[in-house]
Amino acid sequence: MGLVGYEHDWDEEYRSRQHTKTPLEFYSVEMSLPTDGGPEIQAAIPWMQDYAPHPRKIPGAYLIEFSAKRVPGLNVFKVQLEYSTDITAQVNPLSIPPVITGAFVADQRVRLVDINRKPKCNTAGDLFDDPPPLVTEYIRVYRVTKNVPTQLPDWVDDYCNCVNSDTITLKGRTWGPGTVLYVPGNLGADDIGGPQQNIAFLSAEFELHCRQDGWKTYIPNRGFYEIVALPALNPLTGSPIDVKGQQGIATIQGQLPDDQIVGVKKGVRYVRRKILVGAAREEPNEPQMIDKNGRAIAIPTLDNIVLIEFDDYDKRPFNGVLPLK
Repeated sequence: MGLVGYEHDWDEEYRSRQHTKTPLEFYSVEMSLPTDGGPEIQAAIPWMQDYAPHPRKIPGAYLIEFSAKRVPGLNVFKVQLEYSTDITAQVNPLSIPPVITGAFVADQRVRLVDINRKPKCNTAGDLFDDPPPLVTEYIRVYRVTKNVPTQLPDWVDDYCNCVNSDTITLKGRTWGPGTVLYVPGNLGADDIGGPQQNIAFLSAEFELHCRQDGWKTYIPNRGFYEIVALPALNPLTGSPIDVKGQQGIATIQGQLPDDQIVGVKKGVRYVRRKILVGAAREEPNEPQMIDKNGRAIAIPTLDNIVLIEFDDYDKRPFNGVLPLK
């Protein structure tokens, strides 16, 4: 095999579609052996190899098709080179930006509170929970597709069941902390790409489910027990004392045999006690509303019912970790 020489015949340029340039180059190439052909030409001239950049440095244009036709009776070939600015094989596939699309999805869940975070109760303060109210919500879902190394980055699995701890922006929309849930998706087959065809990658998919009111659960504070504060009294003087370290000399006012001690602070013992209702002081057959201090609410209203806020998902930073741009 041997390259004798080549010359540039002509070139032309056309557009196959909007914003995509497809330059053509034509060369005459003379080889030294009758057995030489297209593979030998490409081996001898590196910039005629697949995915080589355009020889005259047209930005973003890379070789996508090589063809060589022998001139009859000669070791001369008419070579046509076709380039394109709309291919990805020439670049590092891991550097290609993510593809982000959006949709609305109907999501049904139990909601014991309304849009204003007020419990759903009747006019007597009884909670509607048998059956629990189901609400159909329409939430924004972003679907993200990104090339990642075949040795998967940690976030692919570690971010399952996580919400954002930071403020993120997607498609011009801003979402505050705790409003975006990461949902894992499919992983594609292993592939090879890049200028030297030596970069192992695959396509990873995930979704971001967005709720303006966040991904917390709000439950009315209720139960069959309440927390009762019992002052510790000095048996001689009748005045409150700090019972911590003085259990032997303290008399606990109002303590019952079934009380469960939960703490002592500044002369007060706190016990967990069954709630009793009605004139007969009987145990209720349904949970009772409890205030922020753990005491039963005698007459629950929408204004005095307390909601307990639960974080259902771990919080992690999305910016700088997830491929969002």
